[in-house]
Formats: sequence, structure tokens, C-alpha cells
Amino acid sequence: MNNRTRISILLILGVFILLCIPSNSNAKHLQQIRYRFIDLGTLGGTYSWSTAINNWGQVVGVAETETGELRAFVWTLNKMKDLQVLDGDIVSGAWSINDRGKVVGYSLLSAFDRRAVLWEHRGTRVLENLGGTFVDAFAINGKGEIVGQSTLPDESYEVAHAVLWNKEGLTDLNPFGSTLSTALSINRKGEIVGAFLTSEGLLQAALWDKHGVYPLGTLGGDESEAYWINDKGEAVGWCELPEGGWHACLWTAYGDTVDLGALDGLYSEAYSINDHGAVVGTSFLDETLETSRAFIWTRKGGMQDLNALVDLPDGVLVAYANGINDFGWIAGTTDSGTACLLIPYRSGKTIKAVRDFLKR
Repeated sequence: MNNRTRISILLILGVFILLCIPSNSNAKHLQQIRYRFIDLGTLGGTYSWSTAINNWGQVVGVAETETGELRAFVWTLNKMKDLQVLDGDIVSGAWSINDRGKVVGYSLLSAFDRRAVLWEHRGTRVLENLGGTFVDAFAINGKGEIVGQSTLPDESYEVAHAVLWNKEGLTDLNPFGSTLSTALSINRKGEIVGAFLTSEGLLQAALWDKHGVYPLGTLGGDESEAYWINDKGEAVGWCELPEGGWHACLWTAYGDTVDLGALDGLYSEAYSINDHGAVVGTSFLDETLETSRAFIWTRKGGMQDLNALVDLPDGVLVAYANGINDFGWIAGTTDSGTACLLIPYRSGKTIKAVRDFLKR
């Protein structure tokens, strides 16, 4: 794709996004917002899973090919593109995409031979590691800074450190002498969230910023994990409850830990938060964790089942909401295992614009 073509596509996407933004000036109730459902398809197989979405509406994840391989994908303009694997590998997956279209994820030969990868317009690049063979890149911000995890030389995947890739190279972020840590998200200011294993063997959410690294608060239980941080310094993930189970939680920029609740039962997880404070994730409906429903949480509306707000085809349910951008577009996955995109709207005119756009 040449630069002129790419600019044209981005301009079209920009107009499309503006058409679909819910107008705050006309908002009276959260229930007025509904979502258009778009099945993102596969790479020829039967399975796909979304992991993230950027502000241009591009979605990334992993999908099955016609011959049964699993490949990282990026979905743009109603088309899913196979990002391929590194030479000699058999599986790849994408975890994150920034607004410049740079994608990070992994390519692997076996369960214990995994390399962190950056896909960009100039080509595919293997990221440096700490000497081990189990490496992954989980997130990339607008500046191109990447966070993830790397094992050490001659160590198993159970001894891994959180890492940062930036212009200065590779930095080991492992806190408090932990044997296991991971960095899962980084915002534009360079603030990072993830988790580490305590000396007692408990998983604890953590925040790295310019002043150092700190454990995040809990909801009274012993364990927690932070999955995403927005540019305002608000993070989301899950916290164990004192009575058992775990709930999706929000760590505010002021140090508070907020219980986001669950749709039914004691289990929920928050995967993403946009700069307006809208949170998405999944709520598990039984102790087996086999039945789940995607949710959206806002300060005004609390937690809502997304399935009640989406124009769904018959027999389809959205089980996971994995990412939300600043325009409210949501990357999800259905209960049958296919990636989907949910686009908010307020009027029939907006729905018509979406349909006309997707027919191009």
C-alpha cells in the first residue's frame, strides 16, 4: 500500500468515525446508545478472536486459516489481513495496535519457543529479549513504545520479567526481585500497568511511572491484575474479593480502587478503558467460567450487558468485549468464537451511513 492510498483510507475512516460518534449534547439516557454488529469473519477457517482496536477502527487479533493454522490479523475497511508468521514458525497472534497502524504480538514455533514481533509498514521485526526463548509483546502506545515479557537465559516461562522496548532499547522492568512479572499496557505518558508475583506467591497488579513502580490497591482479596491503562492514568483489570471470586475493577488516577461489579455471580474482568472512562470486559455467569457475556461500564450507567444494546443476528451473543476506542467502538468476540466489531449509533441515519460504508 503506497502512502497516498493509505492517507485516502485513513481520511475515509475518519469521516466514517465522525458519523458514528454518539452526540453527548443530545444524550439523555445511556440506553439511547445502541450498537451495530459487524462480523469480522476469519482467514478462511472457523475461528477468530479480537484483542484490541485503535481510533481508526482497525481491529487486531488471531484467526484460523482455511488450512487450520492460527495467524495474527489486522482488520481494516471490511477486510481481514493475514500478518503471517516468522520464518520457520507455525502460529502468530496480535495483541495491540496503535493509531499509526503498528501491531505487536508474537510468533512461535512451539509452546516454549516464542518471539515478540512488531508488524509495521516497513516490514516485520523481531524484538530484542533478555536471553530467553519465551517472549511476548502485549501493547504499543502512540509513540511506538512497547511493553511485554521476556524470560531469562536458561529459564522456563515461569521465570519471566516485565520489559519495555523504546528508543533506548530493551529495559528490564521486573519489580521487587520477583520471579515473575509482566507489563500489559502502556499509555502515551509512558505509564505502564501489569502484574508481578509476590514473595508469598500471590499475583499483584502494579503500576510503573516516572517515579518508580508501585503495587495497586485491591478489593480486599489477595490477588489482582491490571490489563489496560488509558492516557488519563486510569487502569482496569480484576481484583479478588474477600469472600472469594473476583470482580472487574477500576484503579483511578487518584489511587482509588473501584469495584465494577458483575452481571451475575462473582466473576468478571475488565479488559480495556478509553479516555472517556468507558470500560469493557466480560462477566462469567457460572463457576466453570464457560458461559460469559460482554459488558460495558460507565460512571453514569454502571455495568450493562452489551447484548441488550446490540442489534444482534439471531442466535448470536457477544461473550467478550476486548477493546474500546475513544469513539466508543468495541472489538469483541462472540460465544461461537468469531471476532466482531460493535459501532455505536443514535439514529437511523447513522445506521444507514454504516451500511453504505461497509458496502464499498
